[in-house]
Amino acid sequence: MQRAMNRTIALAMIVRNEAARLADCLNSVKGQVDEIVIVDTGSTDHTVDVARQYTDKVMFYAWDNDFAAARNFALEQTNSTWILSLDADEQLDVRGGDLRALAGQKEKEAFCLPLQTGEVDDNCQYDRFMVLRFFRNTYRFSGAIHEQIIVGDVAALGFAANPVIRHTAIPARERRMRRGRNIALLQKAINKEPDNPFLIYYYGVDWLGLGRLEKATACFERVLGCLTDEHTLFRAPALRYLIDCYKLQGELDKAICLCLDESMRYGEYSDLFFEGGVLFELKGEYQMAVKWFNEALRHDEPPAVFHHTKGTESYLSLHHLGCCLEQLGAFKQARECYLRALAANKRYIHPLHQLIHMDLSRQSAASVWEDLWKGGYLTDSLSAASAAESFWEAGLPDLAYACLIQAGADVSAALIKYGVYSGRQGEALASLEQLRSRTPVLSVALAVDEIVALLMAENLKQAKARAWDLWKRPAGRNAAWAMLHVTHMLEKGSLGGIPEPHRQKEVTEVLITVLENCWHSRVEDSQLQASLTDIMTQIMRILLLQPQPTLLLTACLQDKADHLRQQIRYNFESARGVWV
Repeated sequence: MQRAMNRTIALAMIVRNEAARLADCLNSVKGQVDEIVIVDTGSTDHTVDVARQYTDKVMFYAWDNDFAAARNFALEQTNSTWILSLDADEQLDVRGGDLRALAGQKEKEAFCLPLQTGEVDDNCQYDRFMVLRFFRNTYRFSGAIHEQIIVGDVAALGFAANPVIRHTAIPARERRMRRGRNIALLQKAINKEPDNPFLIYYYGVDWLGLGRLEKATACFERVLGCLTDEHTLFRAPALRYLIDCYKLQGELDKAICLCLDESMRYGEYSDLFFEGGVLFELKGEYQMAVKWFNEALRHDEPPAVFHHTKGTESYLSLHHLGCCLEQLGAFKQARECYLRALAANKRYIHPLHQLIHMDLSRQSAASVWEDLWKGGYLTDSLSAASAAESFWEAGLPDLAYACLIQAGADVSAALIKYGVYSGRQGEALASLEQLRSRTPVLSVALAVDEIVALLMAENLKQAKARAWDLWKRPAGRNAAWAMLHVTHMLEKGSLGGIPEPHRQKEVTEVLITVLENCWHSRVEDSQLQASLTDIMTQIMRILLLQPQPTLLLTACLQDKADHLRQQIRYNFESARGVWV
């Protein structure tokens, strides 16, 4: 007897131990579905309790290592004409369009929706895959692992730009466990169907996720050899993954040859030209890289069937193009590329660092800061934070501090650090107290900055007390040892002891970090300058007492000298007017 289809859209899910993520997923579909069916496959947390807050259709399925069987069981519990299939670590974004508009298209029986992974919140650097997740309730899943809905009639399958499914990251340990489980199930499935390219594709994806490049490479090479353009949904990502495998294994020429061959096949695929540009850039062949990035910029976003990294057709290519032009000495053109990249996406902040670096070589720091303010880059918290970090790296903590203040930033570790090393001890310590009222336990790095601020203010008693507080935390003992002995040197003029051998490397790293921060300082008050000089002198004395700290300090100084030489060379070239 045929079931009554008295509703329009149902969300059908299988879940297990998803209490932490399930509510976000279910909240995202409010108003989009008429029915929610959740099938639990053996949770030991509060997943079922969360599910029951959203639906009375919570069922149980005895897990038998068959994803399709579990999902089809969920489908059998629904009474709707259309099915939306989501996982608990996914959310539906309907800002650009909803499901009901798709369900009203009578000529289509199923739709692929965009699945976005990566830094979606920052509107940059995310990947788009098209996945078949919305379909009429006449279809069923197949495949025990990486189960699929198969639509035989190509004309019945639609590709929608919206709504978007956003995938949220899961912890690395859980991700590895899932991949290990998947590989075991896939191996069994491949033993039964050794020539199934879709199983081999997913096998490669999971091996790549575990860092087993040789196994992943073999899988993707097989997939590319047997999939045709009728399966671009799988062939395109397999191509991108194979390029990644070659690149990670240092086989750049092999990856370039693959890009050359496949660019003849997919002339509209901007991602492919971007990948080629990156490969030539890694080889230091900047003129060839420029050609590939320019070719990527000639294209629009590729058709929906292609696996796409947002920005390869615009700001990503513009940023890399600017970097290559800098290497070729075409500074003016490089600067234009950075500006165009920022105009295309202000949330993609990497070109801003390059732009500040270039401008500091040819004009005053104050005018660079003012240009950023006039350009609107200091009103957005993300770009202001990036600008602040650039000024900090340039030894301008006062301007770094001003960036965050201009953006109206809340009290943060970065704001406090910039305040300490720009001579704003009072403001920094007040901010620390404000932060401590919200977060009683400060990070170790922030606790060290507080102690440095107290030492600069010559409040040795309070600095020592804070260092002993840090000692009470097992994770803070190396930093506490370092700062207690700096305090002792300032107070007594002699070292209070030598760290135990197992502690020496970590203590040395803390001292060198403080020393590097002091090198970044820009303090106008003469008394604070004297205190800062004294702190640096005592740290140097401590580091030079033992061979291992001396070697680490020497390596640090060598890196600083190399960086300074590069900066002088860069500034000299631009100062000579080599802005072609």
